[in-house]
Amino acid sequence: MKQVDLPFPTPDGKKLAIKDNRETMSIPMLSLQKRRRTTPIEYEDDNGNHILVTAPKKYGIATIHDWKYLTYCISDLNRQVDDNNPTPSRIVAASGYQILKFVGKGTSGKDYIDLEAALDRLKFTGIKSNIYLDPKKQHRKSRSVSWIDDWEADHKEKLFKIEVSRWIWEQVVEFRSVLTLPREFFKIKSALGLWLYRICRKHCGRQKSGTAFNMTTLFERSGTTSKFGGFARDVRAAIERTDFLEYDVQLVSGSKGQEMVSMQLKESRASIEILD
Repeated sequence: MKQVDLPFPTPDGKKLAIKDNRETMSIPMLSLQKRRRTTPIEYEDDNGNHILVTAPKKYGIATIHDWKYLTYCISDLNRQVDDNNPTPSRIVAASGYQILKFVGKGTSGKDYIDLEAALDRLKFTGIKSNIYLDPKKQHRKSRSVSWIDDWEADHKEKLFKIEVSRWIWEQVVEFRSVLTLPREFFKIKSALGLWLYRICRKHCGRQKSGTAFNMTTLFERSGTTSKFGGFARDVRAAIERTDFLEYDVQLVSGSKGQEMVSMQLKESRASIEILD
């Protein structure tokens, strides 16, 4: 990895505002399963937008838990923009301790091993899609990317350097496609809980009006390898067990009796938009 100067030193992770990439929040680009996933994620919507996510068998596809570490990079890039850094670097440098504490992890030897394994998955996961929006030209284009291009750990200096992909850099620095997450987000333990919260954050945001998804739509957007019945059962369990923080997430029946998941800011009494 090339040498990089850091004119804007990385602050204490606990003081860093947590940012996430809006474009990735409700489409299947991450594995939601605990075991290593080597089966590709394939998704296509009614508008012809398609996604193919792959990874070598040795590593498996990056998981939604791995994504937490990438939020550190997204958050630090966003900080550089907010601090008026004219040339934010794609290389984010921080101690392993800072990164682990940022995402609410411990700092044992195993936690450092898990961090490095997650960075490997983020590096070796490939995403080929035509969903990439160029806001300046107002059209989408096909592209093949990874989450990060390179990473290294200097164990003597206790320093990690993570080079995010050009696409992630563009999303944060050029297109400003970021949303703020509460620090309690990292306390959500289950993959489905994290996934559902990110959908809430994107589609409900801070608006009083809510959103409701057909269970079959969520199934398609999850990219899961489970059968529909098993997925629906797991979603029901996640809703029962998860604190979705500022959102109220419930199972409801649609106009035709179909099972749906409603999402709304707590204490809001506004209407709910149905998203099939």
